[in-house]
Amino acid sequence: MATKRIIPDADFGQIIIRSRRTACNITMRAKQDGLHVTVPPYSFLNKIMEAIEKFRKPLLESWVKNTPEAFSLDYRIDTPCFRLRLEQSGLKCFTLKQAEGGIILYCPKQTDFASEATQKLIKNAIIRGLKKAASAYLPPLLEVLSERYNLPFKRVKITGSK
Repeated sequence: MATKRIIPDADFGQIIIRSRRTACNITMRAKQDGLHVTVPPYSFLNKIMEAIEKFRKPLLESWVKNTPEAFSLDYRIDTPCFRLRLEQSGLKCFTLKQAEGGIILYCPKQTDFASEATQKLIKNAIIRGLKKAASAYLPPLLEVLSERYNLPFKRVKITGSK
C-alpha cells in the first residue's frame, strides 16, 4: 500500500514522502517543486527526517541547480544546429519566425517576464521552435546515416516527448 505525505519545509518549500512496497532504502531527489523522498513501507517519520537532515546541504545544492532560470529578453540559445533569440515587437501576441540567424521569438512590448504564465508560454514557444528545427534537421541526417550503415528507416516523427 503506497502512501503519500507532504510536509512543508523552509528550504525546499515542501518535502513529498512516498512509500513504495518495493523500496529497500530511502531515496531522495531534488526537483523543481520540492524534495521527493521514496521510503520503504512502515518507515518512521523521525528516521526519514534524520536521513534528510544528514544530506540536506548536498540536496539543497542539487535543488538550486534544478530551479530553471527565468526567461528575459537576453535569453539566447546558440548551438551549431539551433539558434533562438527573444526580441521585442509591436505585435499584440508572441510570434515565432524563422530567419537567417535562426528562430526569433517576438514578444509584445508590455510583456511581464516575472509572470509565471509568461514564463510557461515562452517555454512552450521554445519547445515548438526546437521541434520545428528538429523536423527539418533530422530526416536528411538519418537518411545519410542509414545509407552508410545499412540500417533501414522510413520516416521520423517528432513528438511531444522530452
